[in-house]
Amino acid sequence: MKKGFFLILITLFAAKSYAQQTIENPNDTRVITTGVPFLLIASDARAAGMADMGVATSADAYSQQWNAAKYAFATVEKGVAVTYTPYLSDLVNDIFLGNLTYYNRLNETSAFSLSLRYFSLGDIELRQNADDIPLIQSPNELTIDGAYSLRLSDHFAMSVGLRYLRSDLKIQGVDGETDAAGSIAADIGGFYQSDEKAYESFNGRWRAGFSIQNLGPKLKYDEQGQENFLPTNLRVGGGFDFIFDEHNKLGVTAEFNKLLVPTPPLLGFVDTNGDGIQTQDDPTTPDVDDNGIAITEGEAVDIIEDSGIDSNYSATYWPWLQMNDTENNQYLWLPPTLEVVRNIALTDNVAFPWFAAAGLNRGTTNAVKARVKLTLDERDTLYEGRINPMAPFSDVGV
Repeated sequence: MKKGFFLILITLFAAKSYAQQTIENPNDTRVITTGVPFLLIASDARAAGMADMGVATSADAYSQQWNAAKYAFATVEKGVAVTYTPYLSDLVNDIFLGNLTYYNRLNETSAFSLSLRYFSLGDIELRQNADDIPLIQSPNELTIDGAYSLRLSDHFAMSVGLRYLRSDLKIQGVDGETDAAGSIAADIGGFYQSDEKAYESFNGRWRAGFSIQNLGPKLKYDEQGQENFLPTNLRVGGGFDFIFDEHNKLGVTAEFNKLLVPTPPLLGFVDTNGDGIQTQDDPTTPDVDDNGIAITEGEAVDIIEDSGIDSNYSATYWPWLQMNDTENNQYLWLPPTLEVVRNIALTDNVAFPWFAAAGLNRGTTNAVKARVKLTLDERDTLYEGRINPMAPFSDVGV
């Protein structure tokens, strides 16, 4: 018995398109985006003034953000640092980055440190009409972390750190289904500092360091939403201190920084109608067999697995939907493509592009019914197989 399956793939591209034209996205800059990007913003004046250098500079109270291993070489037993940094101050007055750091050298070879970073995106006023009393929302992000540093020799120390991240960007007035995203991350760092050596007219000291930061799982704002990489980062650097006397020192430092996040692929497609959205429909393989019997959810998953398609830039939906053709006064079985694209446009209008076009608020359709009435276990099978189920609910429809 020959069985087929209707596969719908929808891929979004930021490209200008025309009918029957091959779109190669020549203007696609392939910008790398991550969750909680404020972690890459320097919160202290010293590092910010040195083009975000800090992994190989001498130890200070703000070393937690750059390389906690430096605390093992701190000349002061303990310290506290507090910063407040207005952000986009020429545009608004309520966006800021705050930082609180504490470190303590336990002995000559070890130290521990704690820090809190808070990024406020300001207050957002939501109104339906200009005269309405606004609903105030205050999205924000924060991290809490701790680190332990240990000297492994007279000149070299390493550190490990653990970080909790929370990103609360949901807008209750727009979408009640999303929650604050949370994750954990780890840091690993190393720092080398030589003894002070005497030269002809000055003393000097060599420095070197490395740090791998924000190693951890992705962030996700809702169950069916897009996962966002953490800003995993590699820093490597070295430098030399010209020490002229007790109160005067000149440091020369060079650092290399690499964001360890995949670059989005440069994609292209044949745009048949000029809307910039790719839909792959194959009417020769409907979701029923030769006898008109719908395939099972397990067979649908098998077909996806056999296709070899595995991309974060595509989505698959099943089964077909029954639609009411009011113009011709008849019911038609159609692929869910038209409803999916409609909900993508709806999501862009009422929420944010990174929200999923799914759920009761942004995923309801105009369908009469779905080809297959899925049970909870069958929907779970489809989710595990990377297929979005078109599921009927008695109170809201499909």
